[in-house]
Amino acid sequence: FRVTTLPPSIMMTTGIIPRDHPSSRSIAYDYGAMRHLDRLLPAAALTLVLLLGASPAERPVVIAVGGDVDSFNEYVAASTLAFYLADQLYLTLMEESPDHSAGPPGFAPRLARSWEFGADGLSVTFHLREDVRWSDGRETTAADVLYTWQSQIDPKLGWPDAELKTNITGVDTPDPRTVVFRLRKRTPYTLLEINEGHILPRHALETIPRDQWHQTDFSKNLVTNGPYRLAAWNPGQSIELTRNPDYYEKELPRIGRVLFRIVTEPAIRL
Repeated sequence: FRVTTLPPSIMMTTGIIPRDHPSSRSIAYDYGAMRHLDRLLPAAALTLVLLLGASPAERPVVIAVGGDVDSFNEYVAASTLAFYLADQLYLTLMEESPDHSAGPPGFAPRLARSWEFGADGLSVTFHLREDVRWSDGRETTAADVLYTWQSQIDPKLGWPDAELKTNITGVDTPDPRTVVFRLRKRTPYTLLEINEGHILPRHALETIPRDQWHQTDFSKNLVTNGPYRLAAWNPGQSIELTRNPDYYEKELPRIGRVLFRIVTEPAIRL
C-alpha cells in the first residue's frame, strides 16, 4: 500500500481510529495506492494495530471504498476496485515497479522466479516458482499461464486490453515450470505487455465458455493464489479478505484480515 501521507491519515482511512479522533483529518483516498496492499499496508497497519493492543489476527484493517465490484474476474470486470482486488487475490508473472517516469518499468520476480530473452530478442523464457498453489491445493503451472494468454486474446471474451498482446505470436510450455513467449518484434515494452493481466486457474475455469464469463458469478468457489483469499462478499455492503496461509512469501501479508466497507456517500466515507 503506497501511502504518501502516513499516520494519522492511514489510521482514519482504514478505520483503525475513528473519524472523530483528535488526530484524524480529511484526506483524499486513491485506489491506486492499493496495488501493493499485501506489502506496504500490512507493514504500516501492523504497527498501528499493535499500538492499539490487538494482534493482527484479532483486528482487521477496515477500508472504506466508494463502490462495489462487478466481478471477481478482472477480464470481465469494469469497476476500479475489482482490478486492485485482483492483485491481492492473484499473481502476475512479475512484480512491476510503480515508477514509469523514466521509461519502461523494472520488474522483480513474482510467479516467475527468473526469465531471460532469447539470443535474437524474439522470445522470453520464464521459469516459474515451485511453491505456488491455488487455494484448492492444485499447483500453479505453465498450463495456467498458457490458458490465461489464450483467454486474453480470445475474441469471444473481448478483453479490452487484448491489444497489449498483439506482439505475442505464441506461447510454448515445454514443461510445467517453463513458459516461452514468442514475439513478432523486439520492443522496449515487451515485459510490460507480457506481464499485463493476472494468471488464472485453468482447471477452475476451462469448463466455463469464455462467452459466458460476463454472466458468471465468480465469487462462488473462487480459486486464487495471491496473498489474500476471498472470505466473504456481501454485495453492496462489504468484501472481506483473509490472509492466504499458503502464500509463498511466508512473512506476508502481516495483516490477517482486510475488510472493505462499501460507502457510497463521500462525506460519510471520510
